Amino acid sequence: MTAPALGFFCTVRRVKYPVLVSMLLYFSACGEDGTSTKPQEDVVSDTGSDVGTADAGIDMAEVPEDTGETDNGLPDDVTGGDSLDLVEADMGPTCIPDCVGLQCGDDGCGGSCGTCSEFEQCKSGECICKPDCSGECGPDGCGGFCGSCEEGYGCTDSGCVCPLQCQGKQCGDDGCGGECGVCDLGLECIDSACICVGNCDGLGCGDDGCGGSCGMCGLGLECVSGQCTCVPKCDGKDCGDDGCGGTCGQCMSTDSCTNGVCTCVPVCTGKKCGDDGCGGQCGSCNANQVCDGAGQCVCIPDCVGKLCGDDGCGGSCGTCDAQSLCNDVGVCVCVPDCNGKECGDDGCESSCGDCELDETCNASGQCVEVCTGDCTGKSCGDDGCGGSCGNCSGTDACVGGQCVCVPDCIGKACGDDGCGGSCGGCSPLQACSGGQCVCLPQCNGAECGPDGCGGVCGTCNSQSQCVGGVCECTPDCIGKVCGDDGCGGTCGGCDPGLTCSAGACVCIPNCSGKFCGDDGCGGSCGDCEGGDQCVLGICTCTPECNGKVCGPDGCGNTCGSCAPTGTCQADGTCQYPTPKCSASYAFCTTWTDVTANAGPVIVNFASNFYSPKCLKVKSGTTVTLSGTFMFHPLDTYCQEVPVMSPKDSGNSASYVFAVPGYYNYYCVFHTPNVSNGTGMAGNIWVVP
Repeated sequence: MTAPALGFFCTVRRVKYPVLVSMLLYFSACGEDGTSTKPQEDVVSDTGSDVGTADAGIDMAEVPEDTGETDNGLPDDVTGGDSLDLVEADMGPTCIPDCVGLQCGDDGCGGSCGTCSEFEQCKSGECICKPDCSGECGPDGCGGFCGSCEEGYGCTDSGCVCPLQCQGKQCGDDGCGGECGVCDLGLECIDSACICVGNCDGLGCGDDGCGGSCGMCGLGLECVSGQCTCVPKCDGKDCGDDGCGGTCGQCMSTDSCTNGVCTCVPVCTGKKCGDDGCGGQCGSCNANQVCDGAGQCVCIPDCVGKLCGDDGCGGSCGTCDAQSLCNDVGVCVCVPDCNGKECGDDGCESSCGDCELDETCNASGQCVEVCTGDCTGKSCGDDGCGGSCGNCSGTDACVGGQCVCVPDCIGKACGDDGCGGSCGGCSPLQACSGGQCVCLPQCNGAECGPDGCGGVCGTCNSQSQCVGGVCECTPDCIGKVCGDDGCGGTCGGCDPGLTCSAGACVCIPNCSGKFCGDDGCGGSCGDCEGGDQCVLGICTCTPECNGKVCGPDGCGNTCGSCAPTGTCQADGTCQYPTPKCSASYAFCTTWTDVTANAGPVIVNFASNFYSPKCLKVKSGTTVTLSGTFMFHPLDTYCQEVPVMSPKDSGNSASYVFAVPGYYNYYCVFHTPNVSNGTGMAGNIWVVP
């Protein structure tokens, strides 16, 4: 502020009132000649009397009127410099405030030339903007900056902030010492993505935990707890091979395993009849035969109602006397014998003829004169006169006039002789059957071996031997390295991957779900065509993109695509038009290369420069300019395609650079030479 002119005070002839003294102390700009020693702008002349309201720009009201009376002997017409001398004489030495050209601060006399607003500070008497730097970066509110952030950091109200680089990421480093995310249990962070990684450690088959497979099992094997395991197959089987080198069960010694079922094997060796051991018969005997314990048909003599003739077993039921013949029903039929006889017994209880009354029949069967027969003491035989004393019945014979029983043992070795006696006895191990001694089998619980009668008590199967009447199984592993030994045991096992077949360990090719590659037995499941490669049994096309960034990959897809304005060449490279903007704009010779950064890139601007000034990014990158555009308005000098636009407000602006080339920009306020970027300018180099 400027002190008002004091010309009219310099003409005061005398000091009459204290207020005038005070005013003189305040307005100390007068010289002896009544003119101001300070600049004369805005000087107002005193045109009125020394009373009333002052017109010099300060409040001089209520100054008492000069009555013209003298004071202290001073004349009214005193003029010139003696005025101040008079004041000094009255008041002593006086401090004259000096606030010329000052808005604030000390006036030199312990007072103040003025105060600044709460947003200003006093510096050298001038109220200037007071910077507000509660933060560590960004505008200070006075056209300046509180500081700039490190390269790659952005400025926010809370200070320099590391920009998180998590765009398109599920996990991994966020570029600021943290993580973009944590993968769920079972997933691994690979290339910033949570990926399920199959785990087949110690597994030979089954699920890898990610929907894939740890392998396929061969024929006859099943996947159990991640291992190809041979699972015994015994459904509907009682015996035999279980398919895994073991057995589904054992049959009894008399049974044989047929198609997994224990089947009774008839034992009829050396037998013609009797039980075959399986509920059947080894054969049947004729009507006149019985089956003995040895399985042999033994003939039973049939002499019921017969006295003679064949007994049906090659023997005889008896013989007739000389005068009798055996008829068809086994009865001795008497044949009359009258040869040379005219009378007397014909031997058949009849007569060869009758004699005259006066005759009698002699023993020769001749009629002779009457003879008185004598049968005293006789019950049969001749009476002495050609007659008979009687006939014997049945098989009795007349001996000495008495009927005597004649033993009948013809063809018999034992049994009843017909007269209460015996035709003979058998040994202790024999029994009498049909007059013949037959052997009694001696098996006594034995299941095999001789029965003592030329037969056997039973037979063992082909793999068993009879030891002490018991069939003992003999393991049969001749020519076998695995499988059933026939006795419930095994001839051995096979190595993993091999299967027992017909007693030999064989490799069974495994091509289940496979179209190519090893079949596990040294063979192949098939070959891939063309340039396909076999991957886990599947013919897979391998993209051919070596040295190529675009164009077909040979598998129906592409090796990539060119950035906008790029053209894919036959060799798989992208050809771009020559950039129309300057690479050296803003005097760029070295570049801050962030082409490996997939996230947004931040360019800070403060203190009249961009950081980084020369930036190299990959096509498709988002670049954010962070600062106060009000103090640093943005404009562009050259762009390959319109991307950036003028901006003079706000604190940030983001742009996506897709087309390769150079993008030249500058600050409108701080770039003296826009054409080459002298001053506050920047250059963004976009590469494919």
